[in-house]
Amino acid sequence: MSVYFPETGLTSMLAAHQLALSGDIPVRRWGTSQYPERDHVSFDTILLPLDNDDGEPAHVMSMAVFRITERSLKKG
Repeated sequence: MSVYFPETGLTSMLAAHQLALSGDIPVRRWGTSQYPERDHVSFDTILLPLDNDDGEPAHVMSMAVFRITERSLKKG
């Protein structure tokens, strides 16, 4: 995940994944990310815990929508 996401948001992203697993609950995250060499991007993400064959939470399925923000469009 560190290849795709900025370091500043990586800690909170990993914490959200851990919450989905340990709490066995869906977790929704939204906001705006700032990438060093890219545009500002707004995101809306849902993290869904999935059980393994033994019925224990072991995986996270995530779905996300990313959009370039209005601020980035006004740059050029």
